[in-house]
Amino acid sequence: MSPVTTPVTSSPLVVAPVAPGAPGAVATWASAAKTGAGASYEAYFQGRYQDGGPTGAVSKVWFSLADGVLTETMYGLIHEAQIKSLRFGVVTPGGLSVEGTDTTSRTEYLHTDRAGRPLSPAYRVVTTDKGGAYEIDKRVFTDPDRNALVLRVSITAKSGPVTPYLLLEPHMANTGGGDRGEAAPEVLRASEGDVHLTLKPSQPFEAASAGFLSASDGLTDLTANRRLTRAYASTGGTAGSVVLTGALPTIARGQTLTRDYVIGFGQSADEADAAAAASFATGLDEVLARFNGEGARVGWEDWVGSLTDLPRLAAQSTDSGKLAYASALMLKVQEDRTYAGALIASLSNPWGETVDATNPSTGYKAVWPRDFYQVAMALMALGDRETPLAAFRYLPQVQVTASTPGNSGATGWFLQKTHVDGQIEWVGVQLDQTAMPIMLGWRLWKAGELSDAELTGFYSRMIKPAADFLVQGGTAGILWNDRRITPPWSQQERWEEQEGYSPSTTAAVITGLTTAADIALASGDAPSAARYQAAADDYASKVEARMFTTAGEYGDG
Repeated sequence: MSPVTTPVTSSPLVVAPVAPGAPGAVATWASAAKTGAGASYEAYFQGRYQDGGPTGAVSKVWFSLADGVLTETMYGLIHEAQIKSLRFGVVTPGGLSVEGTDTTSRTEYLHTDRAGRPLSPAYRVVTTDKGGAYEIDKRVFTDPDRNALVLRVSITAKSGPVTPYLLLEPHMANTGGGDRGEAAPEVLRASEGDVHLTLKPSQPFEAASAGFLSASDGLTDLTANRRLTRAYASTGGTAGSVVLTGALPTIARGQTLTRDYVIGFGQSADEADAAAAASFATGLDEVLARFNGEGARVGWEDWVGSLTDLPRLAAQSTDSGKLAYASALMLKVQEDRTYAGALIASLSNPWGETVDATNPSTGYKAVWPRDFYQVAMALMALGDRETPLAAFRYLPQVQVTASTPGNSGATGWFLQKTHVDGQIEWVGVQLDQTAMPIMLGWRLWKAGELSDAELTGFYSRMIKPAADFLVQGGTAGILWNDRRITPPWSQQERWEEQEGYSPSTTAAVITGLTTAADIALASGDAPSAARYQAAADDYASKVEARMFTTAGEYGDG
């Protein structure tokens, strides 16, 4: 709670065309301690994500929640954040209270079955002022038919009159700087380059302002004056770290104010405006029903219902399956909607609140073949028959080949970390990440999801080069990495910190080669099958010699 630092006056609001203070303070990302993440369910159409399938137009918007507020929200590719946060600052009789800092929160699923198991990643988020002055109830979900995010908000004054202010901090084009903003009572806009967002309220704001972070933004004004004293129509021609503010009416004690907000995204201001307007025109109750898959529309309920093994897992649980259902939703949410099967690690930036957002950052919103494999295998265990297969078919995009940009070294291994479109980010060699794609293919084949013919095609194209590298290694030759790799010695183990012989990595390599041998036999390559199995047996026979010690720093073995 920020106390009053200057006298509260009744002087009129000063309105100016352009905000001063560009470019503003250096922005950061939001906390990675997420309590929710969501996106629309999109069905594959002809094995890909494209308009015209069972779920109609493809929505490419993802959101996350932390500390009771909306945090990183992506549009386009899954790593392309456009919003850092949307929260409310509330002026109370005791001073300024800022949501996420001066509140407690609880997050619930909005759509559940009779047992309380979530059927979609739509959320109810309730924040309560620590001083007891107000409560904010938010319903958050996306529009499955367009690039738009919906927030339905109710604010209740508990112990006295309160005046809320919506605070939107865009991070357009995946950076905290370089943004431009516009504000009017009817609409808030932000943009960078050809990426635009539009926030439309169900009723106009009392006042609106676009300012620069810690210089001319609404939160800085509210902290100093306990009300909005200046409003700026835009940030003008200079880009920077932008904050958009919308003032709401004062709410009397015991009363509740309800407002709806839709944030539309697009490649132009008109496109973003149209997306937001179309969601309102559809009706937000109907948008939520479509998101959930209620009635005739295909949505999240349909996907959850397709998971043949989820009921069995739920029956074995001690919470009626609530965690299993929630886990299933989170795994599927974290797939890109342009590159089918591109499964990321997490919709977050680690230690985001301390990370400079000046430059683009994928954080955990990227492909690591190890995390990728674990997600795909978990979805298989749930009974998802489509996503793991799409994931396997995606994998050649992140394997090192002779045509990989910048590569002049060994081929067959899988890149450490990439964007979902295959753009290279990190290039350390982690042998478990080369073994696990083989293991995924073998599991799909044994489950009958991958035909013999398709397996043979992938064997020559992807699996054999990977297995060959696990046997013979080679010298990396990409970006900074020119190390010689001699398996099962790995340049990095699973925590990406150390080189050498790792029990976890070696176990993956042995399994990868054993499954590769089985695939090689099925593909008519008996000599390679024998070679792969011999290498696996050799690695297994030397586990104790290489990784067991009686003279270690922390004990005698």
